[in-house]
Amino acid sequence: MRDGGLSSASLARTYRNMGITYRQAGKPVQAIAAFDKAIALQPQDVVDDYINRGNPNDDAGDFKQALADYAKALDIQPGYGEAYYNRGIAYEHHGKLEAAKAEFVAAYDHGLRTDLLYERMVAYGLVQQTP
Repeated sequence: MRDGGLSSASLARTYRNMGITYRQAGKPVQAIAAFDKAIALQPQDVVDDYINRGNPNDDAGDFKQALADYAKALDIQPGYGEAYYNRGIAYEHHGKLEAAKAEFVAAYDHGLRTDLLYERMVAYGLVQQTP
C-alpha cells in the first residue's frame, strides 16, 4: 500500500481507522494487523492504538494479549480511564466479574465519564440509576 505522501501521524491514523472498521466488520485478525501498523509508526497518541488492538485480540480469543495491550497503554499513560474500561470489558467477556467491576471503578476513579461506563456502574450496583 502506498502512503500517498502522508506524514507518519496521518498514516498511523489511517491504519487506526482501518483497524476500527475491520473490528466493526467482525474481522479481528485484519483489525489487529492494522493496529500493528499504526503502532509501528509510533504516533504521539499510540496509547489509543494499544487499547484499540486489545479489543480485537479479546474478540479473537487472545485474552492474554488483550490484557498485555491494555497494560501497555497504562504504562504509556498511567491512569488512562479508557484502558481500565476496556480491560473491564475483556474481564467481563471471560466471566471474571469481580475483576471487571474493579476495572470499572478504576476507570471512574481516573476520571472517565461516559454513558457506557455509567451503564456498567449501574449494572454492578456501584451507583444508583438516575431518573
